[in-house]
Amino acid sequence: MKVNLIKNQIKLTKDKLGQLPKSPGVYLFLNKKGQVIYVGKSINLRVRVRSYFNTQLLTKTQKMIQEAKKLAFIRAPSGFEALLLEASLIKKYQPKFNVVAKDDKSPLFIKITNESYPRVLTVRREKRKEKGVNLFGPFPSARTARSVLRMIRKVIPYAEHQPKVRGSVRGCFYHQLGLCDPCPSLIEIEIDQKRKKILRKKYLTNIALIKSILQGNLGFVQGQLERKMHQLASENKFEEAQKMKRKIEQLEYLTQPAARLD
Repeated sequence: MKVNLIKNQIKLTKDKLGQLPKSPGVYLFLNKKGQVIYVGKSINLRVRVRSYFNTQLLTKTQKMIQEAKKLAFIRAPSGFEALLLEASLIKKYQPKFNVVAKDDKSPLFIKITNESYPRVLTVRREKRKEKGVNLFGPFPSARTARSVLRMIRKVIPYAEHQPKVRGSVRGCFYHQLGLCDPCPSLIEIEIDQKRKKILRKKYLTNIALIKSILQGNLGFVQGQLERKMHQLASENKFEEAQKMKRKIEQLEYLTQPAARLD
């Protein structure tokens, strides 16, 4: 598949690399036919691409550089957003030189299930497509995919497990850490039906926000969290508003230009 929507393209020669920005983003190597043969990401595009000309390369990488004739690049606000963009472009173009699984396994995806309480999981590509399931990726490595979820979970809690009614008075282990809140198991044993409905809505809202983050809509998510914080403050729920403020700060950290990619 050819790149036809990316305007920032340069000839892949060492003297042209000074045109690359020293900012986060994604770079794409293109062959003479304009086909994407590799997608990568970095918090400093110029330094990363120059490294292909300054170091002794592995045989596969040498072959890729020899085949590449042009370089396209897309700036990203932060390293974290570059990571998400990289995954979406790998999925779109399926470049032949992207090593998505060093152990020869199939690529790792982030999966959001289609259940009463959707779970957020990491999975290998599944042969049978499930209706209503969301798959994000593939990610360059299992470590990267899991790192993305660890960062997201600090901002938006979610469950990896199905509701367990028995022995769930305190919720799951991750609920104790604030990473599964509200916990589906606790929602299911809630006697007050009105409160149960409110908690389930909160959980589903969390899932919707996670989908937005994985789609790269971090600005939208931050706006939603800020509105919730102001609402809590107006209701004199200052402790909850303070917790929401900390989540916003964690999200802002992810959107800093030098935020870690993995």
